[in-house]
Amino acid sequence: MRVLYFATAAPGRKLFLIFAIHSNSGQVTCAGLTHYELRNAIASSLTMALAAAYREAAQSWGNDLNQLEKTALGTFVLRLSLGVMYLAHSILLKVLTFGFAGTAGFFVSIGLPVWLAYVTIVAEALGGVLLVVGWHTRVVSLALIPTLLGAIIWVHAPNGWVFSNKGGGWEYPAFLIVVSVALALLGDGAYALPRRGRG
Repeated sequence: MRVLYFATAAPGRKLFLIFAIHSNSGQVTCAGLTHYELRNAIASSLTMALAAAYREAAQSWGNDLNQLEKTALGTFVLRLSLGVMYLAHSILLKVLTFGFAGTAGFFVSIGLPVWLAYVTIVAEALGGVLLVVGWHTRVVSLALIPTLLGAIIWVHAPNGWVFSNKGGGWEYPAFLIVVSVALALLGDGAYALPRRGRG
């Protein structure tokens, strides 16, 4: 049974309400979750979305697809993965793990202005959504590269190359830049929002 999750914070409380809409019956249920449980619920939802996309891609791959269709499907998987990464880094990491104040404090501690923390959170969250739905993928993937460059220059560069180093090296954000450039060349791919002039 497929379930869609919508979350809203209860004013003045560390409690989140999860509204689950059951796609088969249309029944709506609601459950109260703690901050930690909400973070895990969102992570699980993102993981299930990626798994469903990969299953769809694998099933389609077994059909008689031409090379253009396979390229469009591969682009979709790449686009969805990058979009989910941005959503995870903005919502799960910066908002639900460190919090707005914690993220802003970290930006200040490395010599960046506090307002840039909020701009980064919004850019990553909005960009992640736009990549997931496939809206102007070329523009969005290129527009988000400065956040990855900033992560390399101000955070990860002093830690060496390997991301498993203490503090995380710069190989992961560098790889994401390469993925972003690849998406800028490939475009939207399959399962993107319909619009005039693909790309």
